[in-house]
Amino acid sequence: MKKRFIPGFVVGVSVGIVAALVALLRPGWVEGLELYTYDVRARAASNRGRADPRIVLVDVDDYDIRWVQRNSQLSWPWPREIFAMVAKHLLERGAAAVAFDFLFLDPGNSGVEDVELFGKVLGSSPGTIIGLELSRFAKNRGSAGPWAARIKTFSSCEKAKGVAQDFLWWQSRVFLIKRDKGQGDGGGCEVWIGGEKSEKVLRKELQRLSSHEPFLELFGDLSKVHLSRLSNTDLSKEQTEEHIAVERGALPCSVPEGSNFPDYPHIIPPLVPLMVNARLGVVSQKPDEDGIFRRYAPVMSHEDKLFPSFGVATALAAFPEKKLRSTSKGLFYNGKKIPLDESGQAILRYHGSGNVYSRVGVRHILNVVAQNMEIDMFVGSMSEAVNSLNGSLDLSRGGDSGEVDLAERKRRWDEALDRLSGIDIFHDKCKQELGLLLKKMKSLQPLIKTESIRINPEAENSLKSLEKILRDQECRKKPEDTLVKYLKEADRGNPRSLAKSGGITAGQVKDRIFII
Repeated sequence: MKKRFIPGFVVGVSVGIVAALVALLRPGWVEGLELYTYDVRARAASNRGRADPRIVLVDVDDYDIRWVQRNSQLSWPWPREIFAMVAKHLLERGAAAVAFDFLFLDPGNSGVEDVELFGKVLGSSPGTIIGLELSRFAKNRGSAGPWAARIKTFSSCEKAKGVAQDFLWWQSRVFLIKRDKGQGDGGGCEVWIGGEKSEKVLRKELQRLSSHEPFLELFGDLSKVHLSRLSNTDLSKEQTEEHIAVERGALPCSVPEGSNFPDYPHIIPPLVPLMVNARLGVVSQKPDEDGIFRRYAPVMSHEDKLFPSFGVATALAAFPEKKLRSTSKGLFYNGKKIPLDESGQAILRYHGSGNVYSRVGVRHILNVVAQNMEIDMFVGSMSEAVNSLNGSLDLSRGGDSGEVDLAERKRRWDEALDRLSGIDIFHDKCKQELGLLLKKMKSLQPLIKTESIRINPEAENSLKSLEKILRDQECRKKPEDTLVKYLKEADRGNPRSLAKSGGITAGQVKDRIFII
């Protein structure tokens, strides 16, 4: 009995020691095996019907890039105006939120107006979101010199922020210096720009900025702008893009004591015209060792402030009545506690692979935008053609003196022909009618050059036909909305989820969340 016990005891102890070492050291193969078994269990427990049908994923893939290249000769990266068109169309159709999962860090190659246009569209609705990066690595800004120019004094620094943002967008360093009464010119908040190492370099910078339209009234006579060397205390009052990102992106609550949210020491701000007009959502997330995201941090901290993740920011924008709270007892959304692990992450609920969420290509939205623009151009061009043709016929009829300006009459007639020749109509009936009218008008061109017939019945009939086409509502009718068409097809892939949506129908744009 004793002889049997000893080998069994040794085996048991050995297995225990090996198990303890494996648990303590956690070699890579054990970690990989655990992740694999977790994935198997997650797939088995997945339920497509739990996926929220209000969410629509808008893909930007090779097909979309080639479509834009073919139809507009624009290569990737696209001008921001393309994204502005997408956001504007979805918002006008009633989308609850439009979220761009992009980091807009550089202005691109289409000029400042292109970015500013996108910013205006984002600012037209509280339901727009762009990405924000929190980082463990600092952005190199360089050191500021002491030379600066005082541009304007405001009653408060809050009122001065708009001007400061404009200068930051134009790549100038800005300092907001609060003066008490008795200091400077009587107190208030002074806006200084520059931070250059010499007066000569500062004057060159002022010359550059003063030539731009946003600053013409601010500068006036450059020789009267006050230049000075700022003290180290004043230089510490520099306003940066990072300040704006913190102000715009942080949640209205501080980090509770003892919390374990992921903390990042640095923030990488998007372009100023965009982040002052949209909600910011942090895209920084940490994957598992194999590069797959199974956990997700709903909030992150930076400088003792909480920032929402991209997903949470989108939810807050889409459902403003639902609030996010962080207390010493945990993180709560709409009154429900979000279970977090020791690293401040929540386990993602896996709903299945494939098209669990409805997906469309961004080309399907851009196609609708382009068609609507062509219809508007059709109406505008037709109206201008009617005016030109009417003016030509007025000259044919003669004025009070009975004289006819043949050159002007011909010019207006040709102008009407040029406008009509460039019109593209989607509707076959209207296209056929316009084609016949153009043919008739071209046949009348020789008569327009002469004075032989003052009032030509055929020419008068051409004007009436043109006005009839312009009034025809069928010709103005918008073409079939390809976005709705493709969205219906995508929605039908998960009817069970759609049935539980509380009113969302297949192909519906209104009240849905579009993530691009």
